[in-house]
Amino acid sequence: MASSAPLHPHPHARVSLEEREVHRIYQPWLSAHGSSLNVANHVDSLAQEDLQEQGYEARSSRDKALTAYAQLVALRLDVRRCMISLIDTSNQYILAEATRTVSIASSRTAEDDELWLGSAVLSRPDAVCEHCMINTCTAVDEGGATLTAKGLIVPDCRLDDRFKDRPYVQSEPGVRFYAGVPIYSRNGYMIGACAVSDDLPRATLKVDELRLMQETAQSVIEHLECKSLYDMYYPERYRVVKGKCCLESLAHVNHWQEHVLFASEPCVSSPPSSFCPVLCEMLARQHQRLYHSRTNQGNS
Repeated sequence: MASSAPLHPHPHARVSLEEREVHRIYQPWLSAHGSSLNVANHVDSLAQEDLQEQGYEARSSRDKALTAYAQLVALRLDVRRCMISLIDTSNQYILAEATRTVSIASSRTAEDDELWLGSAVLSRPDAVCEHCMINTCTAVDEGGATLTAKGLIVPDCRLDDRFKDRPYVQSEPGVRFYAGVPIYSRNGYMIGACAVSDDLPRATLKVDELRLMQETAQSVIEHLECKSLYDMYYPERYRVVKGKCCLESLAHVNHWQEHVLFASEPCVSSPPSSFCPVLCEMLARQHQRLYHSRTNQGNS
């Protein structure tokens, strides 16, 4: 797991940087998958039955990878559902929710195993997940081994003064057991949560279960960071305007690529700073292979 959020001299600066970090990740994801989001931050109750009465229809995330991550956790921990979210100062953005039976490709589930909120936007105070970013939890094995980490484990929300009066806790089926761990960005900021809940209380998590949630949170941010970096570099090279692919910037890539691939000596110059580093590494390796291949042919 990444280190805790860096300290900053002024609290408002810290909030500002964390907010910026959330949306650095969220905006590229939103541009690709956002049309599936519901907005549930202006409803009277988040209880599942109340939402259904208001005509709310939970939608599965269009990000199949995140849905698969969430379903893996739900199956391994044998809980009702798992949610993957980003959290800023005002809202919680549920990027994916999965139950044990939800289809990765659609919102189809087995009977009595429906999605609750799906891919949605909530008011931050209405959810539980913000608490896993400011608390510490401990998982315990039967043999006595423990693991303490940043996060939150609530054995029974109806017995917790912070959550016992919430409609989605009091309802049936309601949120009884909850566990969540923070998602850290590559810069070390807590920007979201990987959380599970069940309609039955349980004592705690086992060590390997808490570790699984931490590893899943790390896999999630690697997935989201890749999307963020891809959108950072490639829109400048491939723009679609009125159905036509605009490739003017690609000419600069091709010019440098020709210099690399056909140079008589191994290339030591650096590509333009705007190039994607993954592309640079790929081109450099390709040049090395071609250069050594020509060298070997000349010596034979």
